[in-house]
Amino acid sequence: MFLTYMDESGKPNYNDTENEYVLAAITIHESEYKHVENELSKVKQSFFPDKDPKDIEIHATDIISRKGIFSEMDVSKRLQLLKDILSTLKMIDCTVNCVLIRKEPLKGRIADVDNVAYKFLFERLCLTHQKLNKILVKGGSDPQFGILFMDSIQPKFDEKIKIGVRNMIAEGTEHIVNDYIIEDVVFVDSRYRAMSQIVDCIAYVIRRYHRLSYSGSVNESEMSFYKECFDIIRPRIRKGPNGRMKGAGLKIYP
Repeated sequence: MFLTYMDESGKPNYNDTENEYVLAAITIHESEYKHVENELSKVKQSFFPDKDPKDIEIHATDIISRKGIFSEMDVSKRLQLLKDILSTLKMIDCTVNCVLIRKEPLKGRIADVDNVAYKFLFERLCLTHQKLNKILVKGGSDPQFGILFMDSIQPKFDEKIKIGVRNMIAEGTEHIVNDYIIEDVVFVDSRYRAMSQIVDCIAYVIRRYHRLSYSGSVNESEMSFYKECFDIIRPRIRKGPNGRMKGAGLKIYP
């Protein structure tokens, strides 16, 4: 079984002050699950040796904004923590897909930004499952199905996402047929899911890095930090047949 954890960064509504909205997903085989938990626990223990890793919930916004358990950490330590969390990607066998929506050009054209973002992400997840199963079959194993997980936001929003993704699971999209993703989206509590916490950081960094890239005035130190973080993620982003991630595992629209 393949497990995919999804998370968002930014807001899909047009009245939000920030233009960029990101959906990110990380896919692993179920056999990697405990490995991921262990790698993230090591990072947590290195920064909080007196705490149980299970009691530490990672949210990139809390780290950067110095909230909660991160309030006593100085800036250099917090930035290093975020980089170390992302560096767990080097230790695990995983595939990252992400969709970045630039909302400003879509005003008056597309009413539901979320729907567009989830459709683009779902298509990339279908391609990911096709590729992973092709490798399995070539190696003599049976193909495996996939389940999608997402951090619960609130019941009304959760239900909207569940219905939209359920339709794509059953019918595919105009561009792709779904062969391997099954069930509804499973909404989980990120406090108990290392994968949810890691993909939270992935989504945040991708949004911040590209937001700075599109900005007219850039703080060079900030840009350097987020580029370094993005470069940690980059090798795990799915590549297309041409070897490029743009348009494949990283969709920027429009």
